[in-house]
Amino acid sequence: MRKLKILLVEDNPIWQTRFTEEFRSYGHKVDLAPNKAKASTLIKSKIYDLAFIDLDLNGKLDGFAIVKNSKAKGIYPVVLSSFDSKEKIDKAYNAGALNYIHKNYDSNEIKMVFSKYFEFMNENIFSESLDKVFQTKDTNLKDQILNLSSLHLPDIPILISGQSGVGKTTIAKFLAECWLGKDAPFIAVNCSQFSDSLLESELFGHKVGAFTGATTDKVGLFGSVDGGVLFLDEIHALSSKAQQKILKVIEEKVFSPLGSFTPQKSKFRLITATNENLIELVKRDKFRLDLYARLNCYNLKIPALKDRPEDIELIFDFYLNQNSLKISVTEKAMNKLKKYEWPLNTREIKSQIDTWLIKGKTIIDKKDVLFNPLKSDISASNSQHYKLLKSIGIDAFLEQIEAELLREAFREGEGSKKHIANVFQRSQSSISYLLSKHAEKGNL
Repeated sequence: MRKLKILLVEDNPIWQTRFTEEFRSYGHKVDLAPNKAKASTLIKSKIYDLAFIDLDLNGKLDGFAIVKNSKAKGIYPVVLSSFDSKEKIDKAYNAGALNYIHKNYDSNEIKMVFSKYFEFMNENIFSESLDKVFQTKDTNLKDQILNLSSLHLPDIPILISGQSGVGKTTIAKFLAECWLGKDAPFIAVNCSQFSDSLLESELFGHKVGAFTGATTDKVGLFGSVDGGVLFLDEIHALSSKAQQKILKVIEEKVFSPLGSFTPQKSKFRLITATNENLIELVKRDKFRLDLYARLNCYNLKIPALKDRPEDIELIFDFYLNQNSLKISVTEKAMNKLKKYEWPLNTREIKSQIDTWLIKGKTIIDKKDVLFNPLKSDISASNSQHYKLLKSIGIDAFLEQIEAELLREAFREGEGSKKHIANVFQRSQSSISYLLSKHAEKGNL
């Protein structure tokens, strides 16, 4: 337990001695204030973690004001009082007290206060960390994420559901860091990117000769993530065979590489994510019911941006502030941005900002806010590409692909034309022409 700095506000010498000895027995540092004036001076001049405050000081109920003052200074206020009337308790909590203990306490109650303090501080730290990576004014959503951040039961999988681009990977990484710290392994895998056989090799690893081309042993992700967090995105894309194998690993934390009958153990936490309705897939026999039941111990649902329009300006401000080139968005432009549904969610907001940066815009007015439905379609899943090709033709299709890749290279290289030229294996003058051409056509 970290050693704390405690302010004890108490006028009775007997209680002063008892409380001081109690707190110091835990190794904490204690300063004493016998009245309101001394308490006010110490609160102004020193930094404390907690303040234990008697309400009745020298015949006056000055403790309520000290509670309020402590809370305002970021100190965790705890009332220690002989009063136990509902009126006094309610008034103390309304003044800002975070715990209220009758003076006829036992040591377990003091331990509980210290535990609650550390829990409170962790929640504040996690909340500040969350604000740095995920922006929302939805207090219910934020509370759900923060509740998960302090979840210490290692065998409970977390399922994150929501549309593409809402921030599922961001939340998974945030939770992993809260649970195990930044140095613990965090491995993210998109299950839709691999064929069935290749996915098994990626997850479980393989031995030499397990299949054609397996010329060396390979450690799979389950082996590599021992002691960390494995994030399986688009879990719905797993084949029935892969689902069955993963279920066994989740339940037993034991697996065998392809071509081996020797079981291996891996202690890891699992987070999965999907943009599909798994219940519907279960009904259609596309997803195993037993696997769904195992993954769905805690389901965090992240609403699409169209369902939380109050977050749009917040997210724009967040990403705009990350760029060294500052951009100002007029009120009319922001109103137009707020009315758009953002089918690709946060990912599309980043693309909109990239478009402004590519065009060198510094003041964004309503006329500068352009939405390209083809851009959204081309960024969608591969299954939609053929449909789009049939509707617009090969020339327009390839042009949109080119624009999308330009945008990705622009973002990756932070606007460097040299980087884009290297990616495209073209000259910088050629890249300047492409950027200019697509910007004029509104493709970027």
